[in-house]
Amino acid sequence: MSNRNQAGKPQHTATEMVQLMRQGQLTATDTLKTCFQVVRTKEPLVKALSAIDEAQALACAAAIDAGDHCGALIGVPVAVKDVIHVAGFPIGYGAHKIFQATSSEDAACIALLRQAGGIIAAKATTAEFAYSSPATTVNPHNLQHSPGGSSSGSAAAVAAGMFPIAIGTQTGGSMIRPAAFCGVYGFKPTFNIVARDGVKAFAESFDTVGWFAHSLADIQLLLQVLAPTHAELPETIRPPVRVGICKTPYWSQADFETQSLVMKKAQAYNAIAIDMSEQLDRASQDHHLLMAAEMSRSLLAQYKQHGSHLSAGLVALIKRGLTITGMEERAAHNRLARFREDFDTLFENIDVLIAPAAAGPAPSASHHKTGSSIFNRLWSATHAPCLSAPMGYSTNGLPLGLQFIGRRYEDAALIDRVAKLQEII
Repeated sequence: MSNRNQAGKPQHTATEMVQLMRQGQLTATDTLKTCFQVVRTKEPLVKALSAIDEAQALACAAAIDAGDHCGALIGVPVAVKDVIHVAGFPIGYGAHKIFQATSSEDAACIALLRQAGGIIAAKATTAEFAYSSPATTVNPHNLQHSPGGSSSGSAAAVAAGMFPIAIGTQTGGSMIRPAAFCGVYGFKPTFNIVARDGVKAFAESFDTVGWFAHSLADIQLLLQVLAPTHAELPETIRPPVRVGICKTPYWSQADFETQSLVMKKAQAYNAIAIDMSEQLDRASQDHHLLMAAEMSRSLLAQYKQHGSHLSAGLVALIKRGLTITGMEERAAHNRLARFREDFDTLFENIDVLIAPAAAGPAPSASHHKTGSSIFNRLWSATHAPCLSAPMGYSTNGLPLGLQFIGRRYEDAALIDRVAKLQEII
């Protein structure tokens, strides 16, 4: 396979598309046709999409051009991770074809996107049932490398310039890590501020709908659409941005370039060192325990009926989950509840926390792995909003990202503060 670079940006960001369409300088139909031209060129190599409905999408675009919609996403094409129901599209969960079905209704987040004028143009690939067995998708920056997972196709489709925005999900590290690997922005909002109706459950204590884009303005735009009550900046926001750095208990697992990037940014931001190693390690363990327990329930029917068609890794996690007792679950939930309260108090002295977004650049696709979530799942356990921002490239030309973590329910503030920090060289 050639490793030639297939990364790129759409002609316009979603925010720019909306502005141009409102000014009459761009039509939804022309925008969509341009996206599909890119898809035809790059999709055979990147393999980011599991289903495309060009006719339905063009019909939606024509209706928008006729004046039927005027929402916040008027005419913007969107790709959606294949664990989310989209009416009329197949849903395959990145799994064996025996599990595939056709969705009859839209998930709640899809309904909101449509109401805002967004055009659902394609389904994006996912690791099997949003866990770890990778899709066939490759990294647009180097086709011999992984795009990460489990929101593999969503990140890769945006990175390749096929679509300006894409929807994914995160339970452990399925938004932040692919964003870092693919060199785009990835946002995991505060747990449960975006409705999950119509999203295939994996571990319901952590499953979160998120999104990818090429700009922070687009990340904010989608927050306004999918979680409008959390999209306004609080009156108490103040400059300058106070930054903390948390190496986490797993710092030694980050490669030299990642460590150097985090420390360089920490110095530029005058970041305060934060050490919660013991609590974070415990939170990561509790996250894994609860993920296994809950996933063993959400996939129990599939396991009992068609377990032979599930990957060995997923079967092992299901079996582990089935051994976890109610007392163990309760203890883990209680510890995490206390930890989240402690974590909230950190933000009395800082505004944003920075940490590695991944252990390093994207691994080789030949490893058949989506990369370690060691630097993600501990933050997923906090339920806090997390944002991965592209921060340049490794010596081998692969993207590197930095993870920003905010206080729970201060999603708009996190996005705003990251924008301010990016003005600092």
